[in-house]
Amino acid sequence: ALKTEKEEMYSQLEDAQTKFEQATSQWEALEAQLEAKTSEWEALQTEKVKQCEALEDLERQLVAGRESNNKLEEKLIDGQEKEKALQDENFRLSSELASVTKVLAELKDQIAALEQNHAKEMEVVETERDDAFVAMAELKTEAEKEKIQALDSLRSECDAEKAHAIQLTKLALEDKIREHKERYVRECTLRKKVHNELMDIKGNIRVFCRVRPILPVEEQSGDCMDVTEYPVENEIVLNRDEATANRFEFDSVFSAASSQEQIFEDISPLVTSTLDGYNVCIFAYGQTGSGKTYTMQGPKDNRGVNFRALERMFQIRNDRRDEEECSMTVSILEIYNETVRDLLGECRDKLDLRVNKEGKVFVQGLEENSANSMADVLNSMKIAQGNRAVGAHNMNEHSSRSHLVLTVHIETTNKVSGIKCNGSLNLIDLAGSERISKTDATGSRLKEAQNINKSLSALGDVIAALGEGGKKGQHVPYRNSKLTHLLQNSLGGDSKVAMFVNISPVRWNVSESICSLNFAARCRKVQLGQAKKNGDNQQLLKYKRIVDDLKRQLAAQSRTYDPLGTPTKKSKKF
Repeated sequence: ALKTEKEEMYSQLEDAQTKFEQATSQWEALEAQLEAKTSEWEALQTEKVKQCEALEDLERQLVAGRESNNKLEEKLIDGQEKEKALQDENFRLSSELASVTKVLAELKDQIAALEQNHAKEMEVVETERDDAFVAMAELKTEAEKEKIQALDSLRSECDAEKAHAIQLTKLALEDKIREHKERYVRECTLRKKVHNELMDIKGNIRVFCRVRPILPVEEQSGDCMDVTEYPVENEIVLNRDEATANRFEFDSVFSAASSQEQIFEDISPLVTSTLDGYNVCIFAYGQTGSGKTYTMQGPKDNRGVNFRALERMFQIRNDRRDEEECSMTVSILEIYNETVRDLLGECRDKLDLRVNKEGKVFVQGLEENSANSMADVLNSMKIAQGNRAVGAHNMNEHSSRSHLVLTVHIETTNKVSGIKCNGSLNLIDLAGSERISKTDATGSRLKEAQNINKSLSALGDVIAALGEGGKKGQHVPYRNSKLTHLLQNSLGGDSKVAMFVNISPVRWNVSESICSLNFAARCRKVQLGQAKKNGDNQQLLKYKRIVDDLKRQLAAQSRTYDPLGTPTKKSKKF
């Protein structure tokens, strides 16, 4: 019996030894898996180093792009002769910036992929750990339990180190991305400055797009979804439907949240040009109810471009009072049903457009009031607003039924040099284009809408002809309407011209909005030529002074001697 018990104990000991060897094998297999995961982590570290090197390459490319931009600034003063080179370089820099933006987006995607892969690996490791824990739980010895606990602790430390390393990598990449975005914004600002200086040389019409808020009438239409997007600065996208999107680029794009102050600040340099002797024309274009009058005039508590421009002019005039003498006059007219009417004079008869000896169009009999202060201008604008033709329809309760033209003539004389400069500022609030099916216009409102659409169509023909200005002898149909005939001075090449294109943001008006933006895009391509300063040049001033000196000498001689040679009282001294 003792021998049998001894044999059974040996047998149990051998079974325990076998189980211990199996557990040891499993332990070694788990250690091998741990080594494999450690190798994968080291591979991730290597990949991180490669990505950092790629970012450094991108940074060097950005530095190279910045140096190229600086060279562009130096080349800009060469003017139109080097215009093609500037455009090519500007296009290349834009491509590089777009490429950098694309690479940054790809890096973000790579970070997201790394995080996703890490999460999957963690799930696999946790599953394997759970399986190992179930297998090891069957072992009864305390030593094996301690080994399992040590393994779990080691795995937790590895997971924590991995997570920390990935978090640090993510933060570093986000810092790099933020830095590159800031550099991209600076490069865009510099590119805009180069673009504006190039537009001055070429004389392009500057176009500013403004989107107004959604109106109650649009909410009632049942199709008031906002279809506008602003992917990058100075660009707007209109989503006609889920499959069609129209993208436009302008000198500035203002969303519905933009303020009147922001709108005016972009246009204010042109106002300063008026006091420097340039002719400036600013007009607003868009469908009826799109916010043109709000942009140009604005309510009493939030004035628009007209009032702010005039305030800025008087401010600059006062600042220059010690150096220059300045006189201003203001006139306001409207074009109603193809008839020119003076809004300041007592006579409401239609006025005629004439052409002077210099080939400039003017309105015969138009009254001009002196403007010595802002109060004088406000009084004139109040009188004009009371006389202007307005009406109501389904799209707008206070729709402008005429084109309003406010003109300020300025003459400045330098007190030191005597040089005179003549400038003018034309602020034009165009009546809106109308779709009769939406406005339900009838009777006189229908006739007004037809004349408005006709004159705006004529303006489109003029812009189309100017867009082909490179063809010698190209006819420009200015005389097809009173509006285009009056704008001939501004669009004929001697003025700095800017336009606001006002649009609605909703799908209900998307067709009209796209038509307005297409017209604005055509205007932006028109090259009027560099604006000319109106006034005396140095050579002419020199000859004027010589003539004045000769006149004074002749006057002095005539006072000293009479025509018969008899000495005067003054000559008896000799």
